[in-house]
Amino acid sequence: MLAEHNQIEFRLAATKSAKDFSWAEGAKIPKGVKSQSLPTPVLSQMPEVRDYMYVKMKDQVLIVNGMTNKIVDMFSETQPLS
Repeated sequence: MLAEHNQIEFRLAATKSAKDFSWAEGAKIPKGVKSQSLPTPVLSQMPEVRDYMYVKMKDQVLIVNGMTNKIVDMFSETQPLS
């Protein structure tokens, strides 16, 4: 129990805001950014990626390891299909 005259200091872990976040493979996504499950058609065609998530930031799609929240791949959202 805290005494009435104790001074308490709370420190938050330093996090980058999503707008200042510069993404790169191996980088961890900021805590406030929520990743989403990959679409069902993708999982149907590639079940091995079921443990991965994605985040859209600006015109980029970031593929994120669901366990570590680290970016494992990225590509342009407007990338032409080949």
